[in-house]
Amino acid sequence: MENSVALVKPKLSPTEKKIINLVLDALPSENSRRAYQRALEEFFVWHQEQNRPELNKALINRYVKTLRESGSASSSINQKLSAIRKLASEAEDNDWIDSRIDNGIRAVKGVPQRGRRTGNWLTKEEAQMWLNAPDIKTLKGVRDRALLAVLIGCGLRRAEAAILSVSTFSSAKDGGRLLILLENATRCEPFRCLRGRKRRLTVGLIRRGLTKTLFFVV
Repeated sequence: MENSVALVKPKLSPTEKKIINLVLDALPSENSRRAYQRALEEFFVWHQEQNRPELNKALINRYVKTLRESGSASSSINQKLSAIRKLASEAEDNDWIDSRIDNGIRAVKGVPQRGRRTGNWLTKEEAQMWLNAPDIKTLKGVRDRALLAVLIGCGLRRAEAAILSVSTFSSAKDGGRLLILLENATRCEPFRCLRGRKRRLTVGLIRRGLTKTLFFVV
């Protein structure tokens, strides 16, 4: 008789399940939710095996070391580390951990990735060509150029850019991170067109109570 292997779902505590759900609820992409859920469940299983020590920077560094010694790929480790950073951020927001611990965990360095990039990557000239393609004399062209600027300048997925709303920017956490990406992108042409205008647009829409308004209406 062939041996059958039973796939056992990790047993998580109610608190662990709750914090995982908080992290997943804050993610717009279904792919990201699946990846983060898997990463966090694996982390909590490891955490249980360590007798659930205090969550801090030293513990996460030890977890990263364990992953490296197990032969995990750099990209896989960095993805899991991103999920843990998000976990710490949500835990701090809900007063489960101190802000100093959150900052320490977010300061854990990822694993350097070596090798050649796969797929098609735009050069600076190609990116500029795409950004110059829309006719900005029309409203549709202005929208398309702004959308391309966010996709290229901030590295968002199409699904993430499509659901951007004023509430995203008004969020102290998600909005702040996206603003950092926008500010970095606006240091060079043609992203400078985003400076100031986005802020004025956001303030105006918030004052009118249109916090659910999508930025890019198709």
